[in-house]
Amino acid sequence: MKERLFWQTVVVVSMAAVLAASCFKNPIEPVLSSDEEAIRAEFEANLDYFAVEGINDDGALPLSYESDTFSKSFDLIEPLKFGRKGHFRLEAFQVNFPEPGLAIVTVKYSFDGRFMILTPDSVYNKPMANTILRRAVFRKIENAENPRRRWRLRAISGSEAVSDGLCTIDFDSVSIQDQKGNKWTITDPLTFYRNLDEIPTFEPDDSVFVYVTVFNSQEDSEQPGTTVLLRYRNDRGMHRARTPFNDEGVYPDLVAGDGLYSGVWKVHHRKGIFHAFVDAIDNDTIYTDNRPYNSRVWGIPYIVE
Repeated sequence: MKERLFWQTVVVVSMAAVLAASCFKNPIEPVLSSDEEAIRAEFEANLDYFAVEGINDDGALPLSYESDTFSKSFDLIEPLKFGRKGHFRLEAFQVNFPEPGLAIVTVKYSFDGRFMILTPDSVYNKPMANTILRRAVFRKIENAENPRRRWRLRAISGSEAVSDGLCTIDFDSVSIQDQKGNKWTITDPLTFYRNLDEIPTFEPDDSVFVYVTVFNSQEDSEQPGTTVLLRYRNDRGMHRARTPFNDEGVYPDLVAGDGLYSGVWKVHHRKGIFHAFVDAIDNDTIYTDNRPYNSRVWGIPYIVE
Protein backbone atom coordinates (compact mmCIF):
# COMPACT_ATOMS: atom_id res chain seq x y z
CA MET A 1 0.00 0.00 0.00
CA LYS A 2 2.84 2.43 0.89
CA GLU A 3 4.52 1.71 -2.46
CA ARG A 4 1.29 2.38 -4.35
CA LEU A 5 0.73 5.65 -2.50
CA PHE A 6 4.32 6.63 -3.26
CA TRP A 7 3.89 6.15 -7.02
CA GLN A 8 0.51 7.92 -6.95
CA THR A 9 2.30 10.89 -5.42
CA VAL A 10 4.98 10.68 -8.10
CA VAL A 11 2.41 10.75 -10.90
CA VAL A 12 0.48 13.68 -9.41
CA VAL A 13 3.65 15.71 -8.92
CA SER A 14 4.79 14.85 -12.45
CA MET A 15 1.57 16.18 -13.92
CA ALA A 16 1.97 19.34 -11.89
CA ALA A 17 5.49 19.69 -13.21
CA VAL A 18 4.15 19.85 -16.75
CA LEU A 19 1.98 22.82 -15.82
CA ALA A 20 4.95 24.47 -14.16
CA ALA A 21 7.29 24.02 -17.13
CA SER A 22 7.53 27.77 -17.66
CA CYS A 23 9.02 28.15 -14.17
CA PHE A 24 12.19 26.08 -14.77
CA LYS A 25 15.41 27.32 -13.25
CA ASN A 26 18.06 28.23 -15.78
CA PRO A 27 20.89 25.70 -15.27
CA ILE A 28 23.47 28.16 -16.56
CA GLU A 29 23.07 30.46 -13.53
CA PRO A 30 21.38 28.27 -10.90
CA VAL A 31 20.33 29.48 -7.48
CA LEU A 32 20.15 26.17 -5.65
CA SER A 33 19.58 25.15 -2.06
CA SER A 34 21.99 22.68 -0.47
CA ASP A 35 19.54 19.85 -1.19
CA GLU A 36 19.16 20.94 -4.80
CA GLU A 37 22.94 21.11 -5.15
CA ALA A 38 23.25 17.55 -3.86
CA ILE A 39 20.52 16.36 -6.25
CA ARG A 40 22.22 18.12 -9.16
CA ALA A 41 25.51 16.41 -8.26
CA GLU A 42 23.79 13.01 -8.15
CA PHE A 43 22.18 13.74 -11.53
CA GLU A 44 25.55 14.58 -13.06
CA ALA A 45 27.00 11.36 -11.62
CA ASN A 46 24.28 9.31 -13.34
CA LEU A 47 24.03 10.88 -16.80
CA ASP A 48 23.89 7.47 -18.50
CA TYR A 49 20.31 7.11 -17.25
CA PHE A 50 19.34 10.45 -18.82
CA ALA A 51 20.99 10.02 -22.24
CA VAL A 52 19.09 11.41 -25.23
CA GLU A 53 21.94 11.53 -27.77
CA GLY A 54 20.59 8.52 -29.67
CA ILE A 55 18.11 10.58 -31.70
CA ASN A 56 21.00 12.44 -33.33
CA ASP A 57 22.00 10.74 -36.60
CA ASP A 58 24.83 13.22 -37.22
CA GLY A 59 23.65 13.63 -40.82
CA ALA A 60 21.62 12.01 -43.59
CA LEU A 61 21.81 8.21 -43.36
CA PRO A 62 19.97 5.19 -44.84
CA LEU A 63 16.66 4.05 -43.41
CA SER A 64 18.46 1.26 -41.50
CA TYR A 65 21.95 1.63 -40.10
CA GLU A 66 24.26 0.75 -37.22
CA SER A 67 27.27 2.72 -36.07
CA ASP A 68 29.62 2.98 -33.11
CA THR A 69 32.83 4.66 -32.14
CA PHE A 70 35.04 2.32 -34.12
CA SER A 71 33.09 1.31 -37.20
CA LYS A 72 30.09 2.11 -39.33
CA SER A 73 27.82 -0.11 -41.37
CA PHE A 74 25.76 1.77 -43.94
CA ASP A 75 23.76 0.60 -46.93
CA LEU A 76 25.14 3.08 -49.46
CA ILE A 77 22.90 2.04 -52.36
CA GLU A 78 19.67 3.35 -50.87
CA PRO A 79 18.46 6.27 -53.03
CA LEU A 80 17.11 8.30 -50.09
CA LYS A 81 18.92 9.11 -46.87
CA PHE A 82 17.76 11.36 -44.05
CA GLY A 83 18.55 12.16 -40.47
CA ARG A 84 19.01 14.73 -37.74
CA LYS A 85 22.19 16.67 -37.10
CA GLY A 86 22.29 19.08 -34.21
CA HIS A 87 23.44 19.88 -30.70
CA PHE A 88 21.94 19.21 -27.28
CA ARG A 89 21.66 21.73 -24.50
CA LEU A 90 20.47 21.33 -20.92
CA GLU A 91 17.88 24.09 -20.69
CA ALA A 92 16.34 23.58 -17.27
CA PHE A 93 16.54 21.50 -14.11
CA GLN A 94 13.42 21.66 -11.95
CA VAL A 95 13.23 20.13 -8.47
CA ASN A 96 9.96 19.57 -6.58
CA PHE A 97 9.75 18.27 -3.00
CA PRO A 98 6.29 16.64 -2.57
CA GLU A 99 7.23 15.32 0.88
CA PRO A 100 10.30 15.37 3.15
CA GLY A 101 13.06 13.20 1.79
CA LEU A 102 11.51 12.85 -1.69
CA ALA A 103 12.36 14.90 -4.78
CA ILE A 104 10.89 14.77 -8.28
CA VAL A 105 13.22 16.24 -10.90
CA THR A 106 12.22 17.28 -14.41
CA VAL A 107 15.10 17.71 -16.85
CA LYS A 108 14.56 19.74 -20.01
CA TYR A 109 16.88 19.63 -23.03
CA SER A 110 16.80 21.33 -26.38
CA PHE A 111 18.04 19.59 -29.52
CA ASP A 112 18.37 22.07 -32.37
CA GLY A 113 20.01 21.92 -35.75
CA ARG A 114 19.07 20.56 -39.17
CA PHE A 115 16.98 17.73 -40.56
CA MET A 116 18.95 16.58 -43.59
CA ILE A 117 17.60 14.81 -46.68
CA LEU A 118 19.94 13.39 -49.30
CA THR A 119 18.67 12.22 -52.72
CA PRO A 120 20.72 11.19 -55.77
CA ASP A 121 20.31 14.74 -57.11
CA SER A 122 20.06 17.11 -54.15
CA VAL A 123 20.70 17.81 -50.48
CA TYR A 124 17.94 19.49 -48.46
CA ASN A 125 18.35 21.01 -45.00
CA LYS A 126 15.35 21.93 -42.88
CA PRO A 127 15.60 23.92 -39.63
CA MET A 128 14.98 21.62 -36.69
CA ALA A 129 14.18 22.34 -33.05
CA ASN A 130 13.08 19.84 -30.38
CA THR A 131 12.19 19.97 -26.70
CA ILE A 132 13.09 16.87 -24.68
CA LEU A 133 11.77 16.06 -21.21
CA ARG A 134 12.63 13.32 -18.73
CA ARG A 135 11.86 12.91 -15.03
CA ALA A 136 13.52 11.15 -12.12
CA VAL A 137 12.87 10.35 -8.46
CA PHE A 138 15.50 11.02 -5.78
CA ARG A 139 15.47 9.89 -2.14
CA LYS A 140 17.34 11.55 0.71
CA ILE A 141 19.89 9.49 2.66
CA GLU A 142 20.10 10.75 6.22
CA ASN A 143 23.50 11.10 7.89
CA ALA A 144 25.42 10.67 4.63
CA GLU A 145 29.14 11.17 5.16
CA ASN A 146 29.45 13.27 2.01
CA PRO A 147 26.87 16.11 1.95
CA ARG A 148 26.98 16.10 -1.87
CA ARG A 149 25.88 12.45 -1.88
CA ARG A 150 23.03 12.63 0.62
CA TRP A 151 20.49 12.23 -2.21
CA ARG A 152 20.28 9.11 -4.37
CA LEU A 153 18.66 8.49 -7.73
CA ARG A 154 15.89 5.99 -7.12
CA ALA A 155 13.78 5.85 -10.31
CA ILE A 156 13.82 7.14 -13.87
CA SER A 157 11.02 7.86 -16.33
CA GLY A 158 10.94 7.53 -20.07
CA SER A 159 11.68 10.52 -22.29
CA GLU A 160 9.73 12.50 -24.86
CA ALA A 161 11.15 14.65 -27.68
CA VAL A 162 8.70 16.87 -29.56
CA SER A 163 9.33 19.17 -32.52
CA ASP A 164 8.92 22.82 -31.55
CA GLY A 165 6.16 24.84 -33.19
CA LEU A 166 4.55 21.96 -35.05
CA CYS A 167 3.75 18.41 -34.05
CA THR A 168 0.74 16.61 -35.49
CA ILE A 169 1.94 13.17 -34.35
CA ASP A 170 1.02 11.27 -31.20
CA PHE A 171 1.26 7.73 -29.87
CA ASP A 172 -1.61 5.82 -28.32
CA SER A 173 0.75 3.37 -26.62
CA VAL A 174 4.08 1.60 -26.97
CA SER A 175 4.40 -2.05 -25.94
CA ILE A 176 7.75 -3.79 -25.40
CA GLN A 177 8.11 -7.57 -24.99
CA ASP A 178 11.09 -9.84 -24.46
CA GLN A 179 11.62 -13.55 -25.04
CA LYS A 180 11.00 -14.37 -21.37
CA GLY A 181 7.40 -13.11 -21.48
CA ASN A 182 8.07 -9.77 -19.78
CA LYS A 183 6.00 -6.91 -21.13
CA TRP A 184 6.04 -3.15 -20.59
CA THR A 185 3.27 -0.86 -21.88
CA ILE A 186 3.80 2.90 -22.06
CA THR A 187 0.95 5.38 -22.48
CA ASP A 188 2.91 8.40 -21.23
CA PRO A 189 6.71 8.19 -21.04
CA LEU A 190 6.92 10.94 -18.42
CA THR A 191 4.87 8.90 -15.93
CA PHE A 192 6.50 5.58 -16.91
CA TYR A 193 8.77 5.38 -13.85
CA ARG A 194 10.96 2.37 -13.08
CA ASN A 195 13.11 1.86 -10.01
CA LEU A 196 16.73 1.42 -11.05
CA ASP A 197 16.60 -2.30 -10.28
CA GLU A 198 13.38 -2.69 -12.33
CA ILE A 199 14.57 -1.10 -15.57
CA PRO A 200 14.02 -3.52 -18.49
CA THR A 201 17.06 -5.78 -18.55
CA PHE A 202 18.16 -8.02 -21.42
CA GLU A 203 20.96 -10.42 -22.24
CA PRO A 204 23.13 -10.32 -25.39
CA ASP A 205 21.39 -11.80 -28.45
CA ASP A 206 17.91 -11.46 -26.90
CA SER A 207 15.22 -10.42 -29.36
CA VAL A 208 13.06 -7.54 -28.16
CA PHE A 209 9.71 -6.84 -29.84
CA VAL A 210 8.11 -3.40 -29.96
CA TYR A 211 4.56 -2.51 -31.02
CA VAL A 212 3.24 1.02 -31.40
CA THR A 213 0.04 2.74 -32.50
CA VAL A 214 0.64 6.13 -34.15
CA PHE A 215 -1.78 8.94 -34.99
CA ASN A 216 -1.06 11.86 -37.34
CA SER A 217 -3.58 14.70 -37.52
CA GLN A 218 -1.93 16.41 -40.50
CA GLU A 219 -4.84 17.29 -42.82
CA ASP A 220 -3.17 18.79 -45.90
CA SER A 221 -0.23 16.44 -46.44
CA GLU A 222 1.55 16.35 -49.77
CA GLN A 223 2.92 12.94 -48.75
CA PRO A 224 0.38 11.44 -46.32
CA GLY A 225 1.51 9.11 -43.59
CA THR A 226 4.21 8.71 -40.96
CA THR A 227 7.60 7.02 -41.03
CA VAL A 228 8.14 5.16 -37.76
CA LEU A 229 11.66 4.16 -36.72
CA LEU A 230 12.97 1.94 -33.94
CA ARG A 231 16.21 3.24 -32.43
CA TYR A 232 18.29 1.07 -30.10
CA ARG A 233 21.85 0.53 -28.80
CA ASN A 234 21.93 4.24 -27.98
CA ASP A 235 24.08 5.62 -25.18
CA ARG A 236 26.04 8.80 -24.50
CA GLY A 237 28.77 7.68 -26.92
CA MET A 238 28.58 7.09 -30.65
CA HIS A 239 26.73 3.79 -30.45
CA ARG A 240 23.43 4.01 -32.29
CA ALA A 241 21.23 2.06 -34.66
CA ARG A 242 17.85 2.45 -36.31
CA THR A 243 15.50 0.32 -38.37
CA PRO A 244 11.98 0.96 -39.68
CA PHE A 245 8.84 -0.38 -38.05
CA ASN A 246 6.38 -2.00 -40.42
CA ASP A 247 2.62 -2.39 -40.72
CA GLU A 248 2.80 -4.71 -43.70
CA GLY A 249 2.28 -8.08 -42.06
CA VAL A 250 6.02 -8.79 -42.14
CA TYR A 251 7.47 -10.43 -39.00
CA PRO A 252 6.92 -9.50 -36.21
CA ASP A 253 3.87 -7.63 -37.55
CA LEU A 254 0.77 -9.83 -37.51
CA VAL A 255 -1.84 -7.94 -39.54
CA ALA A 256 -1.04 -5.69 -42.50
CA GLY A 257 -2.58 -2.23 -42.46
CA ASP A 258 -4.14 -2.41 -38.99
CA GLY A 259 -2.31 0.71 -37.75
CA LEU A 260 -0.20 -1.29 -35.29
CA TYR A 261 3.45 -0.79 -36.25
CA SER A 262 5.82 -3.58 -35.27
CA GLY A 263 9.58 -3.82 -34.88
CA VAL A 264 12.27 -6.04 -33.39
CA TRP A 265 15.89 -5.62 -32.41
CA LYS A 266 18.58 -8.07 -31.31
CA VAL A 267 20.40 -7.02 -28.17
CA HIS A 268 24.06 -6.21 -28.72
CA HIS A 269 26.91 -7.78 -26.73
CA ARG A 270 28.09 -4.48 -25.28
CA LYS A 271 27.00 -4.31 -21.63
CA GLY A 272 25.72 -1.26 -19.80
CA ILE A 273 22.89 1.28 -19.85
CA PHE A 274 21.30 1.99 -23.23
CA HIS A 275 18.18 3.67 -24.57
CA ALA A 276 15.56 2.62 -27.11
CA PHE A 277 13.39 5.14 -28.95
CA VAL A 278 10.20 5.00 -30.99
CA ASP A 279 10.72 7.79 -33.51
CA ALA A 280 7.81 9.02 -35.65
CA ILE A 281 8.47 11.54 -38.46
CA ASP A 282 5.78 13.07 -40.67
CA ASN A 283 6.28 11.98 -44.29
CA ASP A 284 6.11 15.60 -45.47
CA THR A 285 9.26 16.20 -43.41
CA ILE A 286 11.14 13.49 -45.33
CA TYR A 287 9.64 13.55 -48.80
CA THR A 288 8.99 17.25 -49.51
CA ASP A 289 11.32 20.20 -49.61
CA ASN A 290 8.83 22.86 -48.48
CA ARG A 291 7.16 21.39 -45.38
CA PRO A 292 8.58 21.97 -41.88
CA TYR A 293 10.13 19.46 -39.52
CA ASN A 294 7.42 17.51 -37.63
CA SER A 295 8.23 14.67 -35.22
CA ARG A 296 7.64 12.99 -31.87
CA VAL A 297 9.96 10.51 -30.11
CA TRP A 298 9.38 8.35 -27.02
CA GLY A 299 12.31 6.67 -25.30
CA ILE A 300 13.07 4.34 -22.39
CA PRO A 301 16.30 3.16 -20.80
CA TYR A 302 17.30 -0.51 -20.79
CA ILE A 303 20.21 -2.51 -19.41
CA VAL A 304 22.32 -5.21 -21.07
CA GLU A 305 23.92 -7.53 -18.53
